[in-house]
Amino acid sequence: MSSDGSVGTLDDSLIDSWYWNAIVPPPVHFEDYKVLKRLHQTPSSKVFLVTETETDDRYILKVVDKAACSEAQLSRTLDEQWLLGRVCANVQFTSLVRSWHDRKHFYFILVYYPRTLADTLCGPAFDVCRPRVYAIGIFSALQVLHEHHVIHRDLNTFNVFLREDGQVVLGGLARCKIFSKDTKGDKLDENSFSTVDDETLSASDMVEYMSPERLAGEPYSFEADLWSVGVILYRMAVGQLPFRGNTIDEVRRSISEDELVFPEEKDIDRATEDFIRRLLCPDISQRMTDIETIKWHPYFRFTDWDSIAKRKTISPWRPWTSSYPALRHPRSYIEITPGDPYDEDDDPYPDFTCDNAAPPHPYTESLYPEAYRNLPSTFFGPLCASPRSISSGGFSAFTSQRMVEC
Repeated sequence: MSSDGSVGTLDDSLIDSWYWNAIVPPPVHFEDYKVLKRLHQTPSSKVFLVTETETDDRYILKVVDKAACSEAQLSRTLDEQWLLGRVCANVQFTSLVRSWHDRKHFYFILVYYPRTLADTLCGPAFDVCRPRVYAIGIFSALQVLHEHHVIHRDLNTFNVFLREDGQVVLGGLARCKIFSKDTKGDKLDENSFSTVDDETLSASDMVEYMSPERLAGEPYSFEADLWSVGVILYRMAVGQLPFRGNTIDEVRRSISEDELVFPEEKDIDRATEDFIRRLLCPDISQRMTDIETIKWHPYFRFTDWDSIAKRKTISPWRPWTSSYPALRHPRSYIEITPGDPYDEDDDPYPDFTCDNAAPPHPYTESLYPEAYRNLPSTFFGPLCASPRSISSGGFSAFTSQRMVEC
């Protein structure tokens, strides 16, 4: 509290200085965690579900092999750690708990979220309200990235996680494009917010969620992320992807040539269809490319955007989780030999080591007051109302004031 009795605010740069300099991270070792199973693997990295030896809390351990990294992959690994520690250290993103490295590997310890949006889509069809609530969570996280001059570039249902309380968390930041590491709000040349993919697309890439300009090898920017949200919304509302194919070329052809169709049997309401069409407009000049404008669309007219975006609303859709995950592999498959540690004077990446264990773990500390913990799953609170009551005047007003018909 300041001398005049008012409550002061902390400057972002001061918080950043405390986070990275004032706190000396204690040494962390691979042996501090017990590996339960492997979740994912690429030629240069492995992702495991682990438990911390002392607390038995579950986390995600990502191990990046330095020897298998190209120069571009090494740069992306450093950017991912920077992004998780400085930009995405809030409830809207996957939380970085610790990071360190030795002469062989980079290590990330992340908070474990047991379900993704892709897992949830394998169950019953969504009602009219649920996709909107998830969309707000995704848009609010994207707005943070875009304000910091970052494109996500890998937005799909597998990188949208659900916390135990049902709130949306955005992950999969390894492929983000960072235009500037300056503080939010700095003015940069608008022409600098454009990039092209520097690697050939492979079968492991989620090309079904990529924008047409990106698949065509053309320069793209923040609007590519909003196209991906449109694909996710279509998948939630209709139950299938809007553009499909068995190969990358077939998907590319479908996105560039096929007309966006909403099956009549799905009975998609007018607000939902109009909003998705504006996100999946092939012509960038006609596509929705600004999140502030998106908030004014009739699709969100009866939705408490601020409460959902700030994760203050109780979600009625809580993912089913198991207390004890099935162990799919024996421990003998684990092939990680930690490297020798660096001496203090010869560490090439001293800023990579950090300890951010302060945020509450979702399995050990409740995010809500006691009064809300036992609410029934049907409690909606101020989430949203059905958009079917929106008059045609709402669409015409939005079209004339906010957007050109696409």
